[in-house]
Amino acid sequence: MTAETTIPLECPSCQNTLTPHVAAGVTVHACRDGCGGYWIERKSLKRIPERLPGAGAELLSVPRADGVHEFRNIHHVCPHCRNTILFRHWFSRKLELEVDQCAKCAGFWVEVGRLADILTANLDEEERKRRAETYFETVIRDKVGGMNLVNHDVLDTARHIVQIFRFLCPKEYFPDAVELSKILR
Repeated sequence: MTAETTIPLECPSCQNTLTPHVAAGVTVHACRDGCGGYWIERKSLKRIPERLPGAGAELLSVPRADGVHEFRNIHHVCPHCRNTILFRHWFSRKLELEVDQCAKCAGFWVEVGRLADILTANLDEEERKRRAETYFETVIRDKVGGMNLVNHDVLDTARHIVQIFRFLCPKEYFPDAVELSKILR
């Protein structure tokens, strides 16, 4: 019997080879030394709600290359399925932020862009909190809040997206749960 060969996953943004990272028992494939995006498979996504807020914050320090981030057209392939086009939920050029999902395997492609910059920059604590608050106003209020949340499937997707950001962001910088509950009723 031969050992099964695993084909490396390719970044849908910059075609870099994705590197698996384990944070708090959750495996995330990161675009190390590339755009800095994350591929989160469905089995890993199921583990995230059980983790403490910020348990995956170490992933925000995965090295990114300057100038690699690009907003490509909407036609890019799922790194796992390799034959399914990812559905773009939303993006922001200003925040270098993007959230896509595969309709076939249910994995998420997430590029957090400026969040990593905010949390790793040499800023005083007050300025870091102010910038994180501004970032999450766009992510939660505008992007997640702008989704068609009356549709049950879209609401579930929005909850997954919020859980991903909650997992990645240290607790002290993530929005208050009361505010989130107003959006995700």
